[in-house]
Amino acid sequence: MNRIERFIAELELEGKSKHTIKTYKSILNTFLNLVGRDPADCSIEKIKDYLLERRRSGYNISTLYIHAVVLRRYLSWAGRTDYESIRPPRVGRKLPEVLTPEEIRSMVEAAGRLRDKAIILLLYTSGLRVSELCNLNVEDLDLERGIVRVRGGKGRKDRISFFTREAAELIRQYLGQRRSGPLFINKVGRRMRPLNVQRMIKKAGKKAGIPDWQKRCTPHKLRHSFSTHLLDRNVDIRYIQELLGHSSLATTQIYTHVSISTLKKHYELANLELGIET
Repeated sequence: MNRIERFIAELELEGKSKHTIKTYKSILNTFLNLVGRDPADCSIEKIKDYLLERRRSGYNISTLYIHAVVLRRYLSWAGRTDYESIRPPRVGRKLPEVLTPEEIRSMVEAAGRLRDKAIILLLYTSGLRVSELCNLNVEDLDLERGIVRVRGGKGRKDRISFFTREAAELIRQYLGQRRSGPLFINKVGRRMRPLNVQRMIKKAGKKAGIPDWQKRCTPHKLRHSFSTHLLDRNVDIRYIQELLGHSSLATTQIYTHVSISTLKKHYELANLELGIET
């Protein structure tokens, strides 16, 4: 087992998610293949040159940031004390776009299958991540009370969220006589994968007439919409944090910058009118 493999093994022991481990492994192996040496055996100047070459080859700032963070973490683990010389590039914060309730209703109506309608409505009214949705079993839902139990979400944390009566009715119709096993399945009876859900939602958005250049319809866009619409209805941000499964309130607070209608309502309450005749 080489040094990179030992590092990846330790990430697994720490309980990092499969997605995180896959990202670390891919970035470190890419460096190894292109440079021909383990990053921990390279000078800081060599690593910076590598990152500069990646930028010039077309990497965007967000991707470059992830590469820099991974390399810093690896060097630190390997006992290097100069890892702080690698400074991740600044990533400008892009506010998440949201769909309107009318657009989401159009997507539900445009979705071809009962299963797809149920998925869209459950994602929107519960705020689940697409990976959490795909991991659900029938037993994780209480259709009578509108409660969904998320097991092993991000950070391997369990939590509960809720969904509407409309979502419950669609799910009930979709399930028919099924009472156990994966909640959402494909045509051969296997658990749906996140990529399948992403493609379906993109297709539903297109059928609903939502221009892709204007608003990309994705599972995460439904999650953004869920949290923003709760803020619009004056739900305390701490409760939204719990529903979303965010470890830090700072992560949830980005949505306070999205809710234009709420900001405008408070602005109008301030009443800055001077009574000038025009």
